[in-house]
Amino acid sequence: MIIIKTLGIIAEFNPLHNGHLHFIKTALESSNASACVVVLSSNFTQRGSPALADKFYRAQMAMNAGADLVFELPFIFSCAAGQDFSAGGVDILGLTGIADSIAFGMENPNFDVDKIADLLTYENDEYKNYLQDRLKTGASFSKASALALDHVVSGAGEFIKQPNNLLAVSYLLQIKRRYYDLKIYPIKRTGEINSSSIRHDLYNNSHMMPDFTMDILNNAEYDQKLCADYKNAIWKILQAVLNRAEPEELKNIHGIDEGIENLFLKKIFESSDFDSFLNSCVSMRYTRAHLRRRIIYILTGLRRWKNLTPDYARVLAFNTKGRRLLKDAQSKIRIITKPSDLPENFIMQCEMRASRLYNLLLPESDFKRELQPVLQF
Repeated sequence: MIIIKTLGIIAEFNPLHNGHLHFIKTALESSNASACVVVLSSNFTQRGSPALADKFYRAQMAMNAGADLVFELPFIFSCAAGQDFSAGGVDILGLTGIADSIAFGMENPNFDVDKIADLLTYENDEYKNYLQDRLKTGASFSKASALALDHVVSGAGEFIKQPNNLLAVSYLLQIKRRYYDLKIYPIKRTGEINSSSIRHDLYNNSHMMPDFTMDILNNAEYDQKLCADYKNAIWKILQAVLNRAEPEELKNIHGIDEGIENLFLKKIFESSDFDSFLNSCVSMRYTRAHLRRRIIYILTGLRRWKNLTPDYARVLAFNTKGRRLLKDAQSKIRIITKPSDLPENFIMQCEMRASRLYNLLLPESDFKRELQPVLQF
């Protein structure tokens, strides 16, 4: 059997732009891989916002950009802080056994990430004590962790202030914890193109995207499935849900801790719109992304979970080479290529709820889309 050297990438592609295209090309060249598998975020992103286009449109983008196989990163991992986001993605790469390497963007790829990953893996007393001291001052966990890291490893605090550096540490941490045989390829992030600026002014920034991305987004808009103007819709749903919610009920939701339930219930009818509500709740402890994720958890009724590992890998798209990768895979978890084979477990139930919420935010809902067949190229 001929072994195909395969690179793994974990991504949102929200949307896929020229910087992503350059990253994929550079990563394939650096790894000398002849195939690429992407683990792609579901319909809600790490920052707690609905993706501009759903996972199926973005899977098309990934395939056009050079991927041979696209797996879904389920909602509970894709709409999560960096540690859970990266753990879910790395687990899918590691457990399916298709990729033998992983590439990720970094602002500072030459920094010794191993030192930080080892410290976070074993957490010596110096680190733990300093972390607890910072948390007692009211600092958020991410801020306190950065200060504690910098206290032990010089320069580490500044290093992980950069979002892609922090994700890189999280990827490496999960690889070490699970002993996955994945060679790492850190790629310098140029930072010239920003997905957020594209989303805020899509057509004036079309030059930042490959033509195929713009074509796919145009198709999504034509299909009434572009999630560009969602705040009014999500605001009305949130008001309706919190209008009938009790504090004790909200405490059962994942991530609703430290009195955030009382804060939400207090501010919801003092605010005029979604943005003003968020602004009134932001603090040193609660970042905007932290709050947005918890709003989505409330709206999907996400129950508390901890240390979950994906027990299936759903295929969103593949080409001829990807079909070969699937055929030769020696996976430790089920690989799902037919919607009818999707399990009825906690992860999938959460995915279905998130999909329905996402559809409620679109100009035209399509609740059957979640169960559409795999895209074949």
